[in-house]
Amino acid sequence: MRSLATPHKNMSFRMTVQFGSDTFNKGVLMNAGVREALKENDFHCFVFHDVDLIPEDDRNLYSCPLAPRHMSVAVDKFNYSLPYTDLVGGVLSISKSNFILVNGYSNLYWGWGGEDDDMAYRSKYNTLMCTQFIMFYTFGLSTQLQ
Repeated sequence: MRSLATPHKNMSFRMTVQFGSDTFNKGVLMNAGVREALKENDFHCFVFHDVDLIPEDDRNLYSCPLAPRHMSVAVDKFNYSLPYTDLVGGVLSISKSNFILVNGYSNLYWGWGGEDDDMAYRSKYNTLMCTQFIMFYTFGLSTQLQ
């Protein structure tokens, strides 16, 4: 398992950007990123990472467990707690097979919001329960539990 601080030789980064000033469609961008990445390599794991979220702890494991994993459960913007339990936005890791099973992100959401909640619904509909890291802080040390 790797963190961003110690990337693996098979780890690759892609940034998908929509040009112009039109309303963006994050689902289309995510799906296009997967499609383009698969043209270069048969990746088995995808981590969708919002560009405005910077990891505060280099022990975040960038990997794909059996079920999709919501990796941004403690964000400063939300006072390090989840606004609601089914949130999968921000940072999500998902295997290629699960991404195909849920048919990727919806292309129907324009502007802010909706596509991540739809991904949570697609996962549940396909009996994939998203996992989350739970952070425990004790005397300045933290431990991740799944």
